[in-house]
This record gives sequence, C-alpha cells and structure tokens, in this order.
Amino acid sequence: MSISLNGGRTRLADFFLTLILLALSLTACGPDAPPPEQAIENLVQQAQDAGAAGDVDGLLTVLSTDYHDIDGRDRRKMGFLLRTLFARYPDSVVLVRGLEVTLISDELASANMQVFVVARDKASSAPLDLDGERLWMRLDLRLEDDDWRVTRAQWRSQQWN
Repeated sequence: MSISLNGGRTRLADFFLTLILLALSLTACGPDAPPPEQAIENLVQQAQDAGAAGDVDGLLTVLSTDYHDIDGRDRRKMGFLLRTLFARYPDSVVLVRGLEVTLISDELASANMQVFVVARDKASSAPLDLDGERLWMRLDLRLEDDDWRVTRAQWRSQQWN
C-alpha cells in the first residue's frame, strides 16, 4: 500500500525524510559542542527519537527561517505536512545509513545519507500491512547563532550521481 504524492514519491517518504532533516540540527554548536561532523551524526539519532515522539514543534525549530525543500515547502507548510503525517503514521521505524558530512566552511555544511523507513498506516487493521521506502537524501545546513539549521532538503528514490 502506497499513497502517491507528486512525482511518485509517497507521503510516507516525505514524512520520514522530513523528520531526519529537521532533527539533524537539534543541538547547539556552542563552545563545548562536538565538531560539526559528530554533532550531525548525533542529530541523526535525535531525529529518530523526535519522530517517535511526534514532536512537530520541536522539529520545526531546527529549520532556518529561509528553509525550503525540493517541493518548495517553507517552515509553515512543513509544519502542516508533519502534523498530517504524524496523525496518519503514528508507528514507524527509521534507519539511516551511509551518512557523509561535508564541511563547506565554518558556517556551511552538507550531508548525504540513505534513509530506510517502515511504517504502518493507523487505518490499517492488519499488523503486517506496512509501507516501506529507501531514499537518498541531501541536506544543506548553516550555522546560525551557534545552532546548525537546515536550509534546504532534497531526496529521491535513486542514488545521487
């Protein structure tokens, strides 16, 4: 079972990729903070935790004020999408593999990763009726007031060239 959303991607894929990108910037990068690469690795785990908790407002705080994604969503539109998808997919598992962080400067970074998602639609009555996705994701991050913020996100169903 899969719900198409512009371009063949599913709502489930958009939902979980959004969770990962939002949580990649949950911690501050102050004087005692780990190096940016380690901070981003730590944030991947925090993304999984935030998604399980359904904390939309907490996830939205990690977006830059000028955030936009591959489909043109800004922070406000992302909040609407997250609330809708958290309601539809309350139980999920997200696994990130192959995280590669590239520092562009002291204030800019990018991250590439594979994201595997398995979830069950709350309307489903069969316990094994699961949706699954494997996607490749790219994030642009910027250091803003000592916090890493996501400025742009892109994802697709095949590997980047």
